Amino acid sequence: MKNIYSIALIFLIFINSKLFCQLTQPWSNSHLLSFSGGGHLHDITNNYQFSSMLTSSKRSAFFSRINYPADINANSFMTLSKFKETFFSIIFESVNYGDFEKRSINNEFQGKFSANDLNLTVGLAKKIKKTNYSYGLNTSLFSSNINNLRYKSILFSPSICYENELHKLGFAVFNYPITINYYNSNQQEIDSSYMISFLRKLKKYPISLEMDYQFFPRSRLSLVQLSAQIEYYENIYLNFGVSSNKLKHNYFDDALLKIASNIGFGVIYNTNYGNFNLSLYSYGYEIVYGLGVSVVF
Repeated sequence: MKNIYSIALIFLIFINSKLFCQLTQPWSNSHLLSFSGGGHLHDITNNYQFSSMLTSSKRSAFFSRINYPADINANSFMTLSKFKETFFSIIFESVNYGDFEKRSINNEFQGKFSANDLNLTVGLAKKIKKTNYSYGLNTSLFSSNINNLRYKSILFSPSICYENELHKLGFAVFNYPITINYYNSNQQEIDSSYMISFLRKLKKYPISLEMDYQFFPRSRLSLVQLSAQIEYYENIYLNFGVSSNKLKHNYFDDALLKIASNIGFGVIYNTNYGNFNLSLYSYGYEIVYGLGVSVVF
C-alpha cells in the first residue's frame, strides 16, 4: 500500500506535467539525469533525442535503469547501428508508477489499479554530403495506462545538427503528436516542444560545455539547461548539469534556488568496448539515481 507521500508525488508528476505521462519529462535514460535533463550534444553518453546526432554514434547497445522516490522506476534499452549511409536506432522505454489501492469516500477497499508508460522509438539519420550538417527523425509509438484508461499516440521528433571540431549546434521539435486514443473527453495530449542546443569544446582543457533552451508552446513553459562533460582521468568522465525549475516546485524560498533547483551529477567509465555510468539527480529534497551500461559491437 502506498502512503500519502507516495500518492502526492505521483499526482505532482502527473498534474504539473500537463499530461498523465512521464514523457513530458522523459527521464527514462540515466544519461539525462546527470545532465539535469539536457546534454543532448555531448560525445559520450548521448541519449539521441536529437536523432541527427546518430551520425556520430557507434554500433552499440545500451541499457539503463532509474529509481525514483515512491517506488517509481524507469527502464530503457537502446541499440544503434548503420546500414549503408543511413544511421538508425531502436529505443524501448518503460516507466512503472506502481500499484495503488482504490477506495471509496468511506475508505472501503474497491480494488487495485496500476499506472505505466511504454514508448517504442525508431530513429533515422543521414549526413548531408560535403557539409557539416546532419538531419534525422525519431518516430515513436507511445502508450500510457492509468486505471484501465489508455492514451495512445504517434510522436514525431525531427532534428538537424551542425558539427565541426569545436562546436555543435542543434535544433529539434520534440514529440509532435498524432493522437490515436485519449484518456477521456478532455482530449488532453502530449505537449510538444522546440529545443535549440549549443555545445563548445575547450581547446586547452578536456571539457565540453552545452546550453539547451526548450520551449513548450501550449503551456508557455521555457526551460534552460546547462551541462558540462569533463575527462577527469584517462577513461573516467564526469557529467554535471543544472536546469531551471522544471515543474515550478516551491521547495525553496530562495529565488536563486528556484531558478536552479534541478541539479545532476554523473560518473562514466568509458572504454573502446562500451561504458558504465552512475547518475544522480536532485528532485526537490529527494535524490533520483540511475545506472547505465553500454556495449560496442
